[in-house]
Amino acid sequence: MPSTPRCVLAAALIAPAWALGQPAGQPATPVPPTHPALPSSPALPSSPALPASPARPAATPAGPPLIAAATIDNADLAVDPAIASIRITFDRPMRTDRFSICGGGPTFPVSGQPSWADDRTLILPVTLKPGSTYSFSLNCPSAQNLRSASGDPLRPYPISFATRKPTDPTPRLTDALRTSGLAALRTAILSGYSHRELKGVDWDRRLTDMAPRFAAATTPSAFARAVAETLRPANDLHASVSVGPFTLQTASRFVQPNLIESRLTSRLQSPATSKAGIVTGLLATSAAAAPIPYIRIPTWAINPADLDPALAFLRQHAKAPGIVIDIRPNAGGDESVARRFASCFVTAPAVYARHRTVDPSAPGGFAPAAERRISPDDAPVRFSGQVAVLMGPANMSSCESFLWMIRAGVPSPRSRLFGERSFGSSGNPKPHDLGNGVTVVLPSWIDQDPDGNPIEGRGIEPDHHVPGGADASLPEDPVLAAALAWLPVAPARSPTRPGLPLPDAPPVPAPIPIPHRRSSRPFPPAPADRPPCAPPLRSPGPPRYPRSA
Repeated sequence: MPSTPRCVLAAALIAPAWALGQPAGQPATPVPPTHPALPSSPALPSSPALPASPARPAATPAGPPLIAAATIDNADLAVDPAIASIRITFDRPMRTDRFSICGGGPTFPVSGQPSWADDRTLILPVTLKPGSTYSFSLNCPSAQNLRSASGDPLRPYPISFATRKPTDPTPRLTDALRTSGLAALRTAILSGYSHRELKGVDWDRRLTDMAPRFAAATTPSAFARAVAETLRPANDLHASVSVGPFTLQTASRFVQPNLIESRLTSRLQSPATSKAGIVTGLLATSAAAAPIPYIRIPTWAINPADLDPALAFLRQHAKAPGIVIDIRPNAGGDESVARRFASCFVTAPAVYARHRTVDPSAPGGFAPAAERRISPDDAPVRFSGQVAVLMGPANMSSCESFLWMIRAGVPSPRSRLFGERSFGSSGNPKPHDLGNGVTVVLPSWIDQDPDGNPIEGRGIEPDHHVPGGADASLPEDPVLAAALAWLPVAPARSPTRPGLPLPDAPPVPAPIPIPHRRSSRPFPPAPADRPPCAPPLRSPGPPRYPRSA
């Protein structure tokens, strides 16, 4: 199969026409009597046997279908490269006329046409090499043809695995490692997980219910999958499990940012995109007004130096009356990077957030609340105009901290948040080694707004709620339109090219001095009673010469 950036296989197979069998227990043929009947008691013909009740089908589980078993599963290590197919078994009958296998490139292992062995079993032909890593996904956000017979799609299920080299041993778990790993997991959850009570899960019961799954785990990978399944009811995006080079997420979300890229293309003048994906440009408003600067930062998971293009653009337009900061696709990252950028707009030091960190030795298991501050003293650039921030449901974690920075540090007449409520998730995750090759990563703090209200599960409401940012049927971006209506505008600087600012005028050069014409006749000497002095400076015009004696 040729390598492609992303390949989605979706085949339409011909469903077999199953023959309908006869119902079980057909009526039996009457049997003649073996003895003559007495006259006073005539023999009655044998009653036909009643048909047996058909077997009652097992109840179909509620909700989307699940993976019941996979011969190669997510995070498997030291897989035999000689394996020629992967067998996926579902927990219920599936539609066998379609499927979606997502992936692509050299790490995509599927090398032929998948097929259904029956309505619960999908066969994927693969070609593997020793010492290699592979990945694919059963369904993905853009293709969800794997569906149950009732039409419910399988939640995207990624599978990444590594094949072994000839000299690699097969990793195994002993009973002692299983027992110690489970004890370490219990301690990590009950003592080191900041959201253990906030998520409303009975963790003692959950660990007890999962005990058979842990007992059946014969490899670190199987144990890691059991840990991930144990944490799944919390639906915590900051909780994960790692084994070898693989990370297993315990929660997932598929959020469409309230932003459609194509609607900005026609309005953005002189756009530029940095290596980190930061977009800068000028937004045209009207023929009589100068355009408004625009900066979009898609993530805070960047190095501080990656902010330089945005800072240079901000420095260039530092005297603009207003600016649009678009963070609608931003899901967080490094809070210190977000703070460095936000400080450019802050006018006075402010507390923008608080947090309580897990501390098993403290009363209640948490240290006292600590404050997080922002100051204009850290600003690499100063911008004093009005700031419109575009936000939405994709924002979470450190990006929500950025929203608090703007709200707390920039006076309300100068800043506004436009869009929809943020997601509401933060954690400052920390690793816990389970001692058997598996590490669980759990949130270590409860993030709070300046008033002490937790962010988890609540999110941040904008100052101006504007729905419909992801609605492609709308003629323009409603979130951006609301922000532009609030921002002040400056008059256009050029009557010939309205809406485009003129470049700064170059400095006026000093007049070039015109040398005096040389004369063969010498100047008269200065009088003895008057000291010599320099001739007066004169501006342009022909030089004036003294008369000769």
